[in-house]
Amino acid sequence: MVILAMINSCSMPFIAYCIIKLQWAMYSKEHNPEWESEVHQYLIAQACGVFLILFVNGFERSLFGVMGEKLTLKIRMSLIEEIVHKQISWFDRQDRAPGILTQIISGDIASLNGMTSEVLVTLFELVCVVIIGLVAGIYFCWQATILCFILSPIMIVGMYMMSTMQFGNKGGRMTGNETEDIGDY
Repeated sequence: MVILAMINSCSMPFIAYCIIKLQWAMYSKEHNPEWESEVHQYLIAQACGVFLILFVNGFERSLFGVMGEKLTLKIRMSLIEEIVHKQISWFDRQDRAPGILTQIISGDIASLNGMTSEVLVTLFELVCVVIIGLVAGIYFCWQATILCFILSPIMIVGMYMMSTMQFGNKGGRMTGNETEDIGDY
């Protein structure tokens, strides 16, 4: 799964490389008589890369989904086994009623399953993309890489401010307390 995540993290740098080479081939058509073959070559490479990335991304997500379901099953079995071994008097408290315990277990395990199948994959891919992007950037033009790395906090703050202004609250998520004016229809 780690290998699939690393391959999937190479998708954006690969697509960017293909687009840059495609643009370079199209801009140099006055000086290069074989510019059409280069354009076709990079278009085919980009199309093959997109289909490979589609396959790898789908396979990776399904593997992490299966991993999350297996984790969920093991945790549910362990928790239910521990609850079964409790004495009857343990359930006398209102917050330990079987229905409430089942609801709490289901909610917590659903959160855990979502974290393992989505958040961890995204974080690992993000780290790989940053490392691959920095290495490739340093290889091609170290001055531009350093400049982009230094200015990236400005871009992050700008995106945060844009999401705050666009959605009207912190973090860009709707809390459910906002009311929308639907208007008269």
